[in-house]
Amino acid sequence: MQTTFSEDLIGEGFSSRTHYIYAPKNRKNAMWLPPLTKEQQEHKEVLVQHIKKLTMLYGPVKMSQATADWMSAWWDNYCKVEMPKNKHPEMVPYDARMNIHVMKLAMALHFSEDAEQDDKGAPANEITIETFQKAIAIIAKEKPNMHLALILEGKSPESKASQKILEMLQGKEQTYVDLMIVVHKLGVNRAQFDEALEFLKLVNQIEEVFHPDPQLVGKEILYYKKL
Repeated sequence: MQTTFSEDLIGEGFSSRTHYIYAPKNRKNAMWLPPLTKEQQEHKEVLVQHIKKLTMLYGPVKMSQATADWMSAWWDNYCKVEMPKNKHPEMVPYDARMNIHVMKLAMALHFSEDAEQDDKGAPANEITIETFQKAIAIIAKEKPNMHLALILEGKSPESKASQKILEMLQGKEQTYVDLMIVVHKLGVNRAQFDEALEFLKLVNQIEEVFHPDPQLVGKEILYYKKL
């Protein structure tokens, strides 16, 4: 990510059309993939048969007029209300294509489940409002941390410091000293550390808060928290 990302790639290229799922660490560590259980083998066969059915489908993806009208109203509201709330510059190009993201994910959801007419007789290539709503909900759940996968632009010390600072502030306030001690281990000097802090404050990703010093009456300690 660090060696390939650039402003043009993020703004107009592949990454602005890509969903990123960010996690600060692996869910678990596994040396080998275990053999499939009997139940998993049965599920695998179900998937294989489903994929065979998908190869028999053809023609354009469709939606009813009611669904098209609902999507138009949703997109108008998103552009006017949701998009202006975006605090992360890295996400602006992604947000601008949110209507496309939702349609692509809705198609993936639809065809992962349906390859035949439903019980109401709707054709297999018609996507419903409910599927679009499900796609919107999935993106909304993953989007808050998606920007963390997009701040790895280049190998600058400031970029490394910004990433580490945001990781350390996930759900917890940290003092200036606590942050600097950890970031220093990345080879980042104090000036670069301070620049990273100023950048994160400027783009509204972190803020300063003060709490009373438990050791000195009347004194306060500076903390940082993630917005």
